[in-house]
Amino acid sequence: MITFITLFLGLTWGPQTIEVLAPAPAARVVLLLDGTEVASDAEPPWRLTCDLGEEPAPRLLEAVAYDAEGGELGRARRAVNLAMPRAEAGMVLERDDDGRAEAVRLAWQSVSDAEPSAVEVLFDGEPLTVTDPRRVALPDHDAGALHVVSAELTFTGGARARADLAFGGAFGAAISTENTAVAVRTDAGRALRSREDAAGLLTIGGESLPVLAVEHERADLVFVVERSSGDVLKSLNLDLLLSGDTAPVRSTASTETYRLPPSGTPRGSRASVPTTRASSSRSRGGLLGGDRMFLVLPVAAPAGATPYDLFPVSQAFTAEDGGSAWVLTAHRFLDDGRPGQHLARAVAVAGIHAASGKRPRAVVLVLGPAPDEASPFPPAVARRLLARLRVPLVVWYVEKGWKAMRGEEREAFWKGQGDLPRNARVAARELDEARARRRDLAAGGWGPVRDIDSVEALTEEVRRLREEVEDQRVLWVDGLHLPGDVALADGWAGVELLE
Repeated sequence: MITFITLFLGLTWGPQTIEVLAPAPAARVVLLLDGTEVASDAEPPWRLTCDLGEEPAPRLLEAVAYDAEGGELGRARRAVNLAMPRAEAGMVLERDDDGRAEAVRLAWQSVSDAEPSAVEVLFDGEPLTVTDPRRVALPDHDAGALHVVSAELTFTGGARARADLAFGGAFGAAISTENTAVAVRTDAGRALRSREDAAGLLTIGGESLPVLAVEHERADLVFVVERSSGDVLKSLNLDLLLSGDTAPVRSTASTETYRLPPSGTPRGSRASVPTTRASSSRSRGGLLGGDRMFLVLPVAAPAGATPYDLFPVSQAFTAEDGGSAWVLTAHRFLDDGRPGQHLARAVAVAGIHAASGKRPRAVVLVLGPAPDEASPFPPAVARRLLARLRVPLVVWYVEKGWKAMRGEEREAFWKGQGDLPRNARVAARELDEARARRRDLAAGGWGPVRDIDSVEALTEEVRRLREEVEDQRVLWVDGLHLPGDVALADGWAGVELLE
């Protein structure tokens, strides 16, 4: 009976105008933020103003429609900063004067702000003729039976959105299904691999939350790669090749590169990559079968090009592409040289991306020796958002130490020193001290940093990261909830909520 037209496809905070779709006989619409009424409107078009706070955080919006007598007609809920699809769609049921369902009304939004290139609507599994994608008439049907309407919209660039609605039968009015993924960490002594193992584990408002499923075998790892780390990663890639430590299934020659697709390119598109025979079905470098790894370049779309926080995100790399050390160091970003990188914003977006996969997860910020930062908020804000999403943040600093340098790199260092004024030169014995100062400066505000000064340290860290993710479980619970509102029931040992 009601749905949101305003859909949140990017990092969102501050005052917002929220538009909803509520067909007649709606006479009043109320907007609630995290359960508290913040606005109301008494006439269409239903546009309400809401302040989402001074910094991005997971929020829950709820729109409720009432008739002229004050009776509730329906409600819709929308999570903010909990998922970041490239497109979303909403659907409401439209009834005639006799209360019979006669059509569905669709609303959508995409990052390209474009009309869908294709709209497919199914009624009980059968396709309907779509002449007006915003209003699709329903066929004759048994009002006393359960019916399901599904709509799938395709946008330029491959983005897709889906909306589902059920009505009739035991449901009566239209409903939609929702669930929430809650991430926890277990110790070695706690078996938590099925919903039966997790029965009674979670609560909200003092009430038990039924667990629908447990995800534990596949992980999502999202790496935000700061630009000044590029040369270091390139050097570490050559070290990996020389050491033979990594044996990727899909391998690239040293002259080839993985490339990030430009914004709007479907994630499924993949550069042509030569294939080599794998030495094992499991990667030796930090990715297991079913894992997904994403790379994010923290350079946002040009100002004014889009209202959303868009950062180039790679396709999903898997164990077939090699270990995470290999993918991270072999990757070459398509950087167009735009000034200013937004590390805190990119980390926040990466956290939402990691959480929306509803898998065990982690975000890794890879810092180089000379990071610049142009985000509108400090690292502490991004860290708080990830904690509320229950996504672990790991920060790496990558810069090779003197002992890890190859002969040609030491020669280049000495040559570079000779080109500097005498008072600016650094002796070899001072090199690691200068490196430590750069590390501490780069890490300011990000908390503890894991120092990677060699290829051996890198391979150890990727293995450590995957081992830490191995202890995670993601519990799917019924209903749409804020992760921070979910608590552990008393009496459970060996389990803790992720922060």
